[in-house]
Amino acid sequence: MMVFDDGSSDERIFEFLRNRKVRFMCQKRGLVPSTVQSLASRIGNLRKEAINYFLNSQFDKVVLLDDDILVPATTLLACIDDFEFLESSDWAMPGALTLRANTASHAQFLVGNKTFGRIHHTGEGHVILSKNSLVDVGNKFSGEPLGFGDIQFKALEEKGYHYYCRLSPNYQFQHLGIGEGSYIHRNLKKPPKWARTLYSNSKGLPVQVSGFDVDRYIKIVNKVGGARAPLVYLGLESDKVPTFSDKMEIAGRLEIKARNVKTGERKVLLSEKNLTVTNCRTQISRLVAGDQEIIGVTPTRYISKIGIGTNGTVESVSDISLTNLQSVNISSYEESGPLAVRFYAEFPAASPANGVKYQEAGLLFMYPPDSLATRKVFDPLLKSADWAWEITWELYYV
Repeated sequence: MMVFDDGSSDERIFEFLRNRKVRFMCQKRGLVPSTVQSLASRIGNLRKEAINYFLNSQFDKVVLLDDDILVPATTLLACIDDFEFLESSDWAMPGALTLRANTASHAQFLVGNKTFGRIHHTGEGHVILSKNSLVDVGNKFSGEPLGFGDIQFKALEEKGYHYYCRLSPNYQFQHLGIGEGSYIHRNLKKPPKWARTLYSNSKGLPVQVSGFDVDRYIKIVNKVGGARAPLVYLGLESDKVPTFSDKMEIAGRLEIKARNVKTGERKVLLSEKNLTVTNCRTQISRLVAGDQEIIGVTPTRYISKIGIGTNGTVESVSDISLTNLQSVNISSYEESGPLAVRFYAEFPAASPANGVKYQEAGLLFMYPPDSLATRKVFDPLLKSADWAWEITWELYYV
């Protein structure tokens, strides 16, 4: 079951949900400019009504979503999978899981390549709740101060349940409440900070959907208004701004995190966009032409490793290899959006790469062996035996 905190004026959103037999509820938008407090009160009353319906339904989970964020289906499914994993564990006791925490976590857990954090009660508006915990605690949502969320989450905590967020990798979703033409700006007399800027993660980095052009979106918001802007941007309006062309451009972002194997300390060493080299486009062209380059019985034209090297020369599209290469196999990957894929790999603490300062990294194809798909140059980073390097590399079409 899905609940929108505030109603959209575009009826096609509801038609879309009805056609897919998704039960939803939403708040009708007011015409009179309101304050943050009155908006919170309306949302609290809506959530109370929705949770009462949910508790008397056959559904076992409810998703509360702000209507000023764009949440890809892949993100929602990943969040539900994570919540079900936490429910199945014997240590988690999850009462709720949010797409994004607006408060610091007080405990962290590393599970595979994911880091989850426990947070204290917060009125975040994009959250999954379970029926079991709500039956146990009761419906505490209301139009009272903090009744939009904090009272409910605190009650869960007092009953022994925990409120979780996923710290890394971040869920992909897009804050749409930005721009002077957005609904929240026109409806609130003084929009709060969270309505004026992009959301950010625990490291202060923007949380976005890969390839989302914020500057262009804000221009659309200011032109057509917040209610229609998301659909205009996504190409569903007749007067849309063109979003497709005959160009196939690939962009990417590299993130390197260091984890101290002795103390558990974690830190971000690098999080920047990369250069996609010509060889990557050549490989795609060969795949489209049917040239799979079969070795034995296995196709080999795919990205299989992440490598690091010592050459600090600026990137060029003609780059084909790394210098003094050290590499590790891709440990896992996921489709992080409809046009994006995210690769994960780790250089362990005990590694042949130790004792060297590295200045470049790249995604490597299986065939031709260790040929580059992408390359990124950065300030020298020393790999030592105390630190494991966790690498996340995302590619997406723009």
